[in-house]
Amino acid sequence: MSETTSVSGPSGAGSGDLFEGANMQVSDLPLALLAGETPRAYSRRLYRYTEEDKTYSGRTAALLASREAPFLRSALESYIARFRFESYPLDMALRQFLAWERLPTEAQQVDRILAAFAAVYAGLHPGIMDEHQTYLLAFALILLHTSTFNRSVRSPMSKADFLGVASPTDLPRAVLEYMYDNVTLLEFVHMHDETRHKRRSAVREQDAVYKLLTTGDVVQLQTAVDWEACFQVPAVSAAQLMDECDVQDLHKTVCQSPMIELRARKKSEATHLVRLVRMGAVRRRDERTRRWSTWGLCITGSALLWFRKAEAVLALQAQIAGARRYHRDLTSSMHPDDVMPLADLLCVQDKDTLRLCSARKRTRLETSDAAMWMAEINYIASLASCGLVWDDASTMHDDVRWEFQLLHQPLAGPLITGQVSYWAASTSPAVWQETLAAVERLWNEAECRRADLFAESQRGVGHARHLRLLTPMQRMTREKLEQASHDLLHTLTAAQWELARIACRVHALAAVHQAFHSDI
Repeated sequence: MSETTSVSGPSGAGSGDLFEGANMQVSDLPLALLAGETPRAYSRRLYRYTEEDKTYSGRTAALLASREAPFLRSALESYIARFRFESYPLDMALRQFLAWERLPTEAQQVDRILAAFAAVYAGLHPGIMDEHQTYLLAFALILLHTSTFNRSVRSPMSKADFLGVASPTDLPRAVLEYMYDNVTLLEFVHMHDETRHKRRSAVREQDAVYKLLTTGDVVQLQTAVDWEACFQVPAVSAAQLMDECDVQDLHKTVCQSPMIELRARKKSEATHLVRLVRMGAVRRRDERTRRWSTWGLCITGSALLWFRKAEAVLALQAQIAGARRYHRDLTSSMHPDDVMPLADLLCVQDKDTLRLCSARKRTRLETSDAAMWMAEINYIASLASCGLVWDDASTMHDDVRWEFQLLHQPLAGPLITGQVSYWAASTSPAVWQETLAAVERLWNEAECRRADLFAESQRGVGHARHLRLLTPMQRMTREKLEQASHDLLHTLTAAQWELARIACRVHALAAVHQAFHSDI
């Protein structure tokens, strides 16, 4: 929409032709074009003229739509842009527009007005409806209104009929049903109409709605749904979830972590290799009692090991550090109270706490150096979700006492879940090549999945913004919208958490891919 284009007078070279051309476009209108007048200025002057001359009252848009011409189209859009549609849903914007403007009887003129209206409205609401959708829905609403309130129409349009007419818009059913309920409830009113052949209660309802429109208070009819939660997760990037640190450094940290070999006192239990990436004391919240208590926590290459006695983990950490420093053998025992696989986990920072989110439960914890805990958990979890693990700790049974021995020989990783022998697989070139091929495949799949999820998330956010904009005038419509809003909020939040997981996965796989190429 042009706001600055003007038509100069005869002084400029060739400008006389431009002026004459634009003047010809408005030759059928009651006002001639002034030299240097922009489409916006002309539309304003024409509006003032129609306000003074009652013959043209409410016909500014109709006059500007009298013929198809670039100058008139720009002037029409400039005129419609004067209306305050920013906070209004489409039905209320159309209701407000038609309160001051009368639609002409000629179909082509109506089409031009609706096209200009759609261009202006869509420009004010990016991500909710595009110009084509806005035009189609506005046209469908005009048809619905005529069908409902024109006495010569014997069979008014039903809701099912309207949904069929509006289906090319590809808008959610909840939005279209809201449009039907609002438009069929009250007839559009032109502010200059002297008489209304309606019952008094209908007139009172119309007066109340149009008072809200003229004051801008119609937004008070919007549903009271808290949408903030669904707009938070998209701002969480993979870099933030991994502390914006170099993922290559994370890879090296995990590679250089001490490994222990676990054997259960019961001979029936299998032997496990466990990589101890980070150990320490944390505060964990019991979600049932909402009480906080101190636990010992170990991040391993595939799981989190929880210990009710935090001092045991701190002592173990000191023992391993001393044995590695002086290259001494170390044999000891451990008794984890809970084994939490990392494959479906995502760790996010929520104010002063960390949240461990999985499909089954949420766990909150407090710890010093929270950023590094979060980065290492998300890095290992991202790979584990792809079937790539650094050890087999995730297959351990909790509440079993394990004897362990510190291993001084480093093992490679990560490796594909399900290898017969982690030790043998980590030193096999063939398995190394197979793992690299799997990483490349998983990386490509994750990139595609991230693109799909991002597009889906953007559509969902646009849908949410559209629902937040709606102003239902009936209680039943409001209740339906609130239910649809809550359902969408749940779906959108889940999709955005999945998007955050996939973003971490792509980030981690890229680092492993680079590390594998360097090592092979």
